[in-house]
Amino acid sequence: MATTTTRLTAAWTFTSSPSDSAPPAPLHGPLPSEADPRPARPPAGRRTTIPLSLQGPAATHLKSLTVKVSYDAGRTWSPAPVTTTHGKRTLTLTHPEDARSVSLASTLTDTTGNTYAVTILKAYLLT
Repeated sequence: MATTTTRLTAAWTFTSSPSDSAPPAPLHGPLPSEADPRPARPPAGRRTTIPLSLQGPAATHLKSLTVKVSYDAGRTWSPAPVTTTHGKRTLTLTHPEDARSVSLASTLTDTTGNTYAVTILKAYLLT
């Protein structure tokens, strides 16, 4: 991702109170899973399934997760449904024939109302 991404933005929203202990780790994810079978540059015009991994409190206390995809470096976005089967989340995309890169935007909320939003322009390239 580091060699292709042109912009990554992230925002966390959470409540906290003064205390002597360290604050909880912020929400993380979704990230491609370590078990991601995709080639480094999947082909355009084909269906690709990306296993997702959630980290931090959202891994066990997820309330909602939305993902959007863009094939024009973030100028336009479309919903990208996340599927959960046997507790494992995946994102399945069918890349247009003329697409050269994939940008992703996601927002997740945990059960206590903390949110995390991330946008990755040119998250990965296509062949």
